[in-house]
Amino acid sequence: TAGAAVLLRLVATLEDGARDLDQRVNERTAELQQVMEARSGFLTSISHELRTPLNAIIGFSEALLARLHGPMADRQHEYIKDIHLSGRHLLALVNDLLDSAAIDAGRLSLDESAFDLAEMLNDAMVMVHPRAEAAGITLHTTIEPEGLRLSADRRRLMQAIINLSTNAVKYNHPGGRVAVSARLDHDGNGVITVTDNGIGMTPEDLKTAMAPFGRVGAPSGPPVEGTGLGLPLATRIIELHGGVLTLDSTPGTGTTATITLPPVRVMPQSASPSVRMPDDCRMEAAGV
Repeated sequence: TAGAAVLLRLVATLEDGARDLDQRVNERTAELQQVMEARSGFLTSISHELRTPLNAIIGFSEALLARLHGPMADRQHEYIKDIHLSGRHLLALVNDLLDSAAIDAGRLSLDESAFDLAEMLNDAMVMVHPRAEAAGITLHTTIEPEGLRLSADRRRLMQAIINLSTNAVKYNHPGGRVAVSARLDHDGNGVITVTDNGIGMTPEDLKTAMAPFGRVGAPSGPPVEGTGLGLPLATRIIELHGGVLTLDSTPGTGTTATITLPPVRVMPQSASPSVRMPDDCRMEAAGV
């Protein structure tokens, strides 16, 4: 019948349209994949090129700070200290770019081992301390119970904590405080928190901060320096461990970042070795 013929033509037209749409989607997907691969390759290449001179700057400045080549004036020492701090900051940004490229390409993997959480947090705070000291921020750590050990990628997890702690310093004010604590909750999860009493963020700011390359700033100022990759990278690292990263913030009061790792990441407890922290870190450690 005429009605059936019209229906068949309509079905054929819809099928042709669907095939055309599928082809266009596949073409655009392939183009997007090529763009992503090119961007990832570029970031990896330029990051490796930047690492070599940065490592030289950091290494030579460390040698000068240690006065291996003789004494220097106080002002010279301060200049070298600034060079060293800036070099480490740039290297951290380069590492963030490399990891961002690895995430985009699906190549970010974990190198897992068992390690002492107190020692790892101490190493993280040593990395954050120069920036905190320059900003007039006091660092504190609390670890309970003793001998808390994790099975995880030590370097990646430390990177996430450094990113969170660095943000806590950046979004703080002179005389402020950043507290890093670790504990077990009632379900056996490993919980690490980074709390500051800085400027805090609105819900809209939190969404921006969690997005790649998102940066926020003080209500009356420009965005805080950085690539905007710290929080997204920390989130991805924690997710790869089967954990969750949450943020709780109040404008004018501060922010708390909470890492929750599943019980499978927590190792049987043992006595924690004594950890010596730098005298000028002004840390308070419980159970370390």
